[in-house]
Amino acid sequence: MRWQSDLNAVSYDVQVSSDTNCINILTSGNTTDEIINFTGMEPGTTYFWRVRGKINNQNAGPWSNVWRFSTEPNLTSLSNMAPLSSVYFYPNPANEELNIDCLTNSDIKIYSNKGELLYSNETQSGTLQINTSNFTSGLYTLLIKTNSQYQSFKIVIQH
Repeated sequence: MRWQSDLNAVSYDVQVSSDTNCINILTSGNTTDEIINFTGMEPGTTYFWRVRGKINNQNAGPWSNVWRFSTEPNLTSLSNMAPLSSVYFYPNPANEELNIDCLTNSDIKIYSNKGELLYSNETQSGTLQINTSNFTSGLYTLLIKTNSQYQSFKIVIQH
């Protein structure tokens, strides 16, 4: 998680929660940087987080707005991986647009090579056209979930 620095802050409190109101705090930490990493997050889960600056050990500013992030599903288990004969995508490499033909309802996600979620869409059967003109040229991961089955593909965006 990363945020903008506060010139008055000497450190930052960060909380991660399972709810949007940050009532059920799952983990928290304090750092002097504008970035913090937490481990032990459950795969395929959405979390919510907030941060506040501290000017000393006793005085803290207000909490920020609540942001959210999702962890990737566990793709290391072969039990949840299966070839998806109900999904086709083209062209690869893509230039301005990536087409995904889904024969069933699907959850489509595109991740950067740094693991950042760049695109997410739950789609019904049919053709989904994704505008890739704002993506920089490079390698991406396309993650498709249908009927509790996951499949990941490498896609190339070339402008």
